[in-house]
Amino acid sequence: MAKKPPAKRTKRKTSKPSAHGLDLGRKSVSQLHGLFGPVWQDARKIVASGDALDAEMWMSDIVSMWDTLELIGEDSGLYFGKGLVRYAQGKGGVEGLLILVALEAVAAPDLARRAKRARAQVLPSVPAAPSWISHIGHARPVRAWQASDGFRDVDAVTLVFSYPEAQEHILLALIDNNLGGVAKDVMVAAAEDLQEFWGDAEEAIVEDLDFAVAAARVLDGVRLEAMSIDAPSDEDVSRVGPLIEARLRRLSLPEIERPEMTEDERDALCDDFLDSPEAASLDRDSAGDVAWRLVDLCCDYLDGDPLRWSPRVVEICLCSWFPMKVMLDSPVEGVPDVVRAWARYAARRKDLATDLLEVTLAAVDEFEDEFLGVMSDGSRSGVAKSLVTAMLAEGIDPVDQGAMERWIDDFNSRPYEERTRVMPVGPSGPVGH
Repeated sequence: MAKKPPAKRTKRKTSKPSAHGLDLGRKSVSQLHGLFGPVWQDARKIVASGDALDAEMWMSDIVSMWDTLELIGEDSGLYFGKGLVRYAQGKGGVEGLLILVALEAVAAPDLARRAKRARAQVLPSVPAAPSWISHIGHARPVRAWQASDGFRDVDAVTLVFSYPEAQEHILLALIDNNLGGVAKDVMVAAAEDLQEFWGDAEEAIVEDLDFAVAAARVLDGVRLEAMSIDAPSDEDVSRVGPLIEARLRRLSLPEIERPEMTEDERDALCDDFLDSPEAASLDRDSAGDVAWRLVDLCCDYLDGDPLRWSPRVVEICLCSWFPMKVMLDSPVEGVPDVVRAWARYAARRKDLATDLLEVTLAAVDEFEDEFLGVMSDGSRSGVAKSLVTAMLAEGIDPVDQGAMERWIDDFNSRPYEERTRVMPVGPSGPVGH
């Protein structure tokens, strides 16, 4: 069965109170009981369960909650962690030992070292500690594999682990290639349950992976999610994040190398497309203008592969990328036909199944009218595109640095209402040079 943290909570940052003069690591156990008493009660339940993975998931959830808090002049995780170490060490017993061992397993290095030192002091006083507690933090890698959809929009990267003398379990991360490799969801489950599920999915592409490479992708995806402001990810990514971060950083992992194409390589790919049978009916100059933008989208904003196209990539291209960022020299009405031709060209190069190509082409049909509408009304233009469009409408050449700076100074002096008419998505504050 899949394991999930027990309770949902809103993922948000709180206000920033000051921690000055409130060192929880120096408080007495009685002073800390109001804050950490509930953790102690939960520890009793975990002790009763006898499950090392439950203990790591539980503590990961607690640590991730601290990370949502912001304190002035203090690392919130270390601030609350020192208090919990102090409390657990003072209380002692099996529950105190469990808290310290679990914290050592999932916390950041500085806090983990504090928990380890406290654990060493508590352990002699708990001679009858259950043996499974010693398994916490010691899951060993077994194997790795991934299952992907036909378009490879999402890769379900699966890491299989095992505790000593315990059933295997998996950490699965859904890596969204359309978000540059962000982990948009994570799951913990019994290994055989998940493998059976993917085995029944006939369209899934299942392949074994080198464990270190797979783990590096998962860790990179979790870290990217943590840095993202508005990634459409499930909050379980942040809640299980401390467990994943701590477990995988103990391994020797390779660096993630993102695909990169030089300007010459991009030119060569566009030229090959323009010379292809798929582009034979297109105006070469207009198609080249659009093709370069398609390559830029995939290389600079998605996963780096300009030949991986899907209905979702089509939607991003037509309904987000072009309206927000692209100013074309060629007529926008010709863009959908170039996208269709590029999708056919990419499908041939990738040997994509015919039915998947048909679904991708159908997506161009689906989003064509929306694309033409938002390109004409400018309602989704980004700030930079809106500014340049406004400059051009008033006869300013954006290449002329002096003219551009004078226009921006004039623009900033206009009333807010006028600025929003000129640039509907424009900022209320000044625009910088």
